[in-house]
Amino acid sequence: MTSPCDLVAEHLALGEPLGADGDAHVAACLACARLVRMPGLVAAAARPAVVPPGFAARIQVGARAELAARRRNRVATMALAAASVAAVATFAITRQSDAPHAGAMDPWAARQPVASHDPGRELPAAPKPEPRLDHTPDPLTARLVHVADIDDALAPSASWTRIEAPLAPYRHLLDRQGAHR
Repeated sequence: MTSPCDLVAEHLALGEPLGADGDAHVAACLACARLVRMPGLVAAAARPAVVPPGFAARIQVGARAELAARRRNRVATMALAAASVAAVATFAITRQSDAPHAGAMDPWAARQPVASHDPGRELPAAPKPEPRLDHTPDPLTARLVHVADIDDALAPSASWTRIEAPLAPYRHLLDRQGAHR
């Protein structure tokens, strides 16, 4: 069961009216009365931002310079990528292979005799591929196995001290107002 203080805090957070029971509790509870006054105190402390003269012009000049730099970087990156693709394609096309490389489908890619209608004659057996001697996984396989580890992927990894550090001034403000328990 929730306490009346929790109900008042929930109604304030949701922006709902407190109702007769909530108003009666706020009149009797000092902590809830302070909590109800908090939004008004925060609003009274806020001041409008003063924009200095020339601010918009400086922002526009900086944005234009940033956009020009991004465009130059994009053009240079695309040119470098195109040159790399051209170099790799040229290397792949002009490279001469001295020794044939055994592929995974080589035993089945060799010409096989056409089956005859003679049921007594057997087809020659296809040669078996040689087993791999090294059992080290390639980096992609190792990364996929690491990503597939559900327990490791779902483990919490947030540093709560780093998350709570920016909230310390607000906690201090709530403590000063007496609203924090």
